[in-house]
Amino acid sequence: MDLGNRQGFKSLIKTMLKKMSNSWKKGYDQHLLTQYIWPAVKKTACVHDSYLCNSYPAPNNRPWPTKRKNEPGNFAASNGVAQISYTCPKNCRPKDHLDWTKC
Repeated sequence: MDLGNRQGFKSLIKTMLKKMSNSWKKGYDQHLLTQYIWPAVKKTACVHDSYLCNSYPAPNNRPWPTKRKNEPGNFAASNGVAQISYTCPKNCRPKDHLDWTKC
């Protein structure tokens, strides 16, 4: 899908909203994104990903550019309380910082 194709994205979002279930549970948003949005954008989107690069490979994936701090709120869109503390896969790390285990 061409990034300049606003109508295509509008149609994609409408389809996704029509298919949504009324029962919402944790992770459902990620399911919808995986099912409807990712197939349409994976060849063109730039994704900064330190943990799922093996699960969702794409030509423009990039590691997160800075080392993750070991403190609460250490990820984008955090509520300030939650914290990511597990080790990121070696091939999801920046090539010049393979020593970053929290990336």
